[in-house]
Amino acid sequence: MPVAPDPSRVPVVLATSNGVGMGHLTRQLSVALAGADALDVTLLSLSGALPTVARAVADGRLPGAEHVRVEHCPSRTSPWQGAGAAKVAWRTAWDPYFADRLVALAAETGARVVAFDGVVPYAGLLAARRRLPGTAFVWVRRGMWRQGVGAPWLARADAFDLVVEPGDLGAAADTGPTAGDTGALRTAPVSL
Repeated sequence: MPVAPDPSRVPVVLATSNGVGMGHLTRQLSVALAGADALDVTLLSLSGALPTVARAVADGRLPGAEHVRVEHCPSRTSPWQGAGAAKVAWRTAWDPYFADRLVALAAETGARVVAFDGVVPYAGLLAARRRLPGTAFVWVRRGMWRQGVGAPWLARADAFDLVVEPGDLGAAADTGPTAGDTGALRTAPVSL
């Protein structure tokens, strides 16, 4: 059932990759908390850590996050997808599945912005982008990329309306492929 939009706040989907820690997830949660007065947030995450965040919100351990709705989407590498042929089939079907989930969520929430925080802008994310031409797409991408890593992913930056690169304490020593990128909006570090 569609969520009634709050006319005083901009509906956004803050999406995260699965990652191996909680960096993407906590950065997007920080954005949600900082924008509590202006943003109507749905946090869509592929992270297995999302239930931890959902419990913290439900238990009141994240003051100010009561308005944040959370939605989990299994990642391409979810362990419960089976093994062998079943796992291969899931990985093959995952990008269209993710695109469908994201498009449906954007429609249900009336999202005017989808901000994805992750290293890899998945093909499913880009497919959703094409199906939501009236929705702004933002890639929140970390800095400090290693030389020779990620060129195919970085080439996908043109698919986004905006690329945001949160600052890093070590940014002065960055010599990677994004260090001189003038197409990204650099911000102060984002921390919970």
